[in-house]
Amino acid sequence: YYSKIAARFQGVSDLCEFRVGDLFKEDVSNTDAVVLFVVPAMMEDLATKLSSELRPGSLVLAGRFPLDISWTPLEILEAPTASLGYNINRLWVYRYPDSLLSSSNSSQSQQHSSSSSSS
Repeated sequence: YYSKIAARFQGVSDLCEFRVGDLFKEDVSNTDAVVLFVVPAMMEDLATKLSSELRPGSLVLAGRFPLDISWTPLEILEAPTASLGYNINRLWVYRYPDSLLSSSNSSQSQQHSSSSSSS
């Protein structure tokens, strides 16, 4: 419920939809963004599902734990506040299919992103 309230306060509640349920049963093919806050044991299966269903350009945000190693984050964000537990203040940012590029292409993409954002 916190996300719904935060979206309303930010004036974007009409632009988003929040669902609680079994992600493995949901069709995410028309999704612009997926936010994950799940246990590490689910990440490999979720990475496979997202790779097969997401449309190009979709954003994936993984809180607390990164996706499977086949995905390379575009960015890892960390809140400057003290953590209440392991990685509780970390967020891995992915964009499909950019995060699935080979490691050499991914490094070039990350370097390009870093130089673009610092301009």
